[in-house]
Amino acid sequence: MRLFVARPSPYARKAWSAVLALGLEQRVGIVELPARMPTVPKPELEAVNPLGKVPALALDDGSTIVDSPVIVAWLDQLAGGGLIPAGTARWRALTLEALADGCMDAGVVLRVESLKPDQRRDRAEIAAHAAKIARTLDHVEAQDGWLGPGLDVGRLALACAIEWLVFRRLVPDPLRGRPRLGAWHAAARDHPALVPTRP
Repeated sequence: MRLFVARPSPYARKAWSAVLALGLEQRVGIVELPARMPTVPKPELEAVNPLGKVPALALDDGSTIVDSPVIVAWLDQLAGGGLIPAGTARWRALTLEALADGCMDAGVVLRVESLKPDQRRDRAEIAAHAAKIARTLDHVEAQDGWLGPGLDVGRLALACAIEWLVFRRLVPDPLRGRPRLGAWHAAARDHPALVPTRP
């Protein structure tokens, strides 16, 4: 199996970190591609994923699994569990994953706008997506039990989202004014599954 990633992508980082968290390094080879703009052809990746997007997991039977939530779920099943809990905790973890992925999605819009000449940037679009990120992080800050110890799929996605927002400088410090989130991130950021994948 081969997992196609690009280091700056928070979605790819989530899948790559899942490989490490689940102890699958010997079963899943990492193919690290150079970061390229969406308009640049990516023949090696497009041969695996017609969308030309990372992450993409090429299985030994020639089939491909795409999209980070699907890949992480597949890897979790392959490993016999470890990131997606059972029972009611499952829905909290998957909800947190969806919220973190939504922050990444909003961040992509901010990233695209930041690459435009200043006079062509859509200020309303920037404000709307920055507000989505702020509301989501405030929501996570306010929830009891969401920011506990250890990694599950939701906390993994959240760490990737926060660190990518900081890496790209897309919003003001996402941890400022959110003490619970800040304390959680200070403890989680050096997890062995996160350090090697940092952008």
